Amino acid sequence: MGVWTCLWSPSKDRRGYDYYATMRILEPNDTVLHFYNDKWPDGKRDTRFCAISEVAKKFSEISDTPPSPGRWDNMSPYYRIDLKNFQSLLAPVPLKTISNIYASEIRRDIFKNKPKYYPFVKFGDGVRTAQGRYLGTATPVLCEILQDAAGIESSKEPKEAKKSKTPQKVSRTNHHEEYAEGQRKLRETYFFARNPKLVKEAKEHYGYTWQICGFNFEEKYGSLGIEYIECHHLIPLSERAEEEWEGDNLTNISQVTVLCSNCHRMVHRKKPALGLDKVKKSMSQD
Repeated sequence: MGVWTCLWSPSKDRRGYDYYATMRILEPNDTVLHFYNDKWPDGKRDTRFCAISEVAKKFSEISDTPPSPGRWDNMSPYYRIDLKNFQSLLAPVPLKTISNIYASEIRRDIFKNKPKYYPFVKFGDGVRTAQGRYLGTATPVLCEILQDAAGIESSKEPKEAKKSKTPQKVSRTNHHEEYAEGQRKLRETYFFARNPKLVKEAKEHYGYTWQICGFNFEEKYGSLGIEYIECHHLIPLSERAEEEWEGDNLTNISQVTVLCSNCHRMVHRKKPALGLDKVKKSMSQD
């Protein structure tokens, strides 16, 4: 992949449209998040979030054709933006991982903030990249998502990696899954905290025995486990239409149940979330 020293594009597309307007809005010291399609060391060819840099100075318009213009040959004039502080990520993150694991967070960002020049669009129940967009703009929410996906915790990480003489393989699959699970729990906790009446009705309706495994905390732990129960959306918030995510009154007793933490996690191991019957059936298999 190498080190990128600049961004460049035609100032207009071949039809004369102002397609690359985002090149003009970048300011010095803005952060640039790089996605690149390549054949990676693991032998896979795909697009990955692979590097971070900063804008050195605002765009300039040049008449000379940049090197390796490809499909942009003979499209002068061009925009050029010089970069600084380019840093490759130790573990580039596949775009598919971001689109799959963080889809609900990205969709929520799109729905709530309606960002202009956003690099993702809603697609079915998930998201995909905005087709043909060369340079998009990231909201603070998307920046946090990408930071989490790449595990960018501090500038010390590359230095620590250099101390080891043994090549390191970095896998963040579990990290991504744990993030998605944590976000799901936060959404449900927040929703039920805002709907105490629904929680009370669910407890009265279902009692205190988990609906899949039949576990009861009072039977196991005595007085310590009295009335300990958690609610679960049968139609997870992340799989609902966006207009329902903020609705306090759109969930009724028929749309929730009670599950233990283990069963709850198994329900969400697949997308869309598994039904209770499927998880019960898996428990009965040898």
